Amino acid sequence: MEQELDLDYCKKHKIGYFRRETGGGTVFLDKYQIFYQVIIRRDNPLTPRNNQAFFEKFLKPVVRVLSGFGLQGNFVPINDIIVGQKKISGNGGGEIGDCKVLVGNLLLDFNFTKIANILNVPNKEFRNRVLESMRKNMTTIKNELGLIPSQREIKDALISEYEKSLGPLTPAKITDDIWSAMDELDRKFSTKKWLFQKVPKRSGRDIKIREGIMIIYRSFESHNRRYDIIFELEDEKIRDIDVVSTSGTTLPNKALMNSLIGIVFEEKEVLNIINELHRKQDK
Repeated sequence: MEQELDLDYCKKHKIGYFRRETGGGTVFLDKYQIFYQVIIRRDNPLTPRNNQAFFEKFLKPVVRVLSGFGLQGNFVPINDIIVGQKKISGNGGGEIGDCKVLVGNLLLDFNFTKIANILNVPNKEFRNRVLESMRKNMTTIKNELGLIPSQREIKDALISEYEKSLGPLTPAKITDDIWSAMDELDRKFSTKKWLFQKVPKRSGRDIKIREGIMIIYRSFESHNRRYDIIFELEDEKIRDIDVVSTSGTTLPNKALMNSLIGIVFEEKEVLNIINELHRKQDK
């Protein structure tokens, strides 16, 4: 938890935090999103075994909802929905008990600055790059339409489209038994043991913006010099870099950019290129 979030910022701004059982990276939830969940038994004939097929099948209804509001949405493996080249719906999933679970959202509006501030990041340059990339690679229904349709209208459209994939859906009430089970789960998932589960300490920082777009921070040591570099990746290839800080006599940024941009990101390969540039410079 402390690796992912700026907990002091969250407490100061009264932003609650929890770990979800389906896993995945950090997401920000607020009233300007509509959430949906599909919970279906693994042995149900409607359930694809392959994860990508599972996501594709049960995200088609969301794509059709967007189409109904005049937006051309497209499914992008493994679990994003985009309009144009921008993500408008983030999704995740997992297996819980005998069921496969899909969780997702439609972005009605989005506070990009707040989510950038919530994240625990190595420096302000990395935060600014994440914020810039989110604005460039994500969109909302409000951005696309200039307005937000009523939530009731969107929810009804989701119900109607999911019935085409699942069959008739029956509204259900939350019974006392369900409330009791929810209280029990709430106690379990509010414990420090669950929230602050120990994980191996990571090196650097990785933030996924949308499928195929990553912002990554790494440090490299070469010839007694250190390079702290932000990478923007597209489909695993380096699209842009920002050398945040260096120590000692260093390489020109232009030389680094010319050598790194366009290659597939691998830490060993990046270090090999930096070492080779130093050898040439030191001759």
